[in-house]
Amino acid sequence: MPGVSIVRSGGEANQIMLRGLGENMMTITVDGVKLSPTDVDSRGIDLSVISQGSLSGIELSKAVTADIDGEAIAGNVNFVTKTAPEQREIQVDAFGAYGSMDKTYNHINF
Repeated sequence: MPGVSIVRSGGEANQIMLRGLGENMMTITVDGVKLSPTDVDSRGIDLSVISQGSLSGIELSKAVTADIDGEAIAGNVNFVTKTAPEQREIQVDAFGAYGSMDKTYNHINF
């Protein structure tokens, strides 16, 4: 999406930037509830504290509207969590990768 970028650390995305503005100009919420900062020196939130498996979607607003806090000049990112299914479901997540440096397939996680 135009105007949205992520900041990576060690290959993992840990911050979001909206419209080129830093974390002190935006808010991050989970189901509409504002998250507390995870960094002592700024208002930033480390995205690694949010489990990807628990999300059903991401809502993004890059415009200041009446329902968003005034401190969210750059916009708001809302992580929407999944709802409980009506019946029990079993889900298995698996992924793997080929390591080209050591030429192995040992990067398999469940």
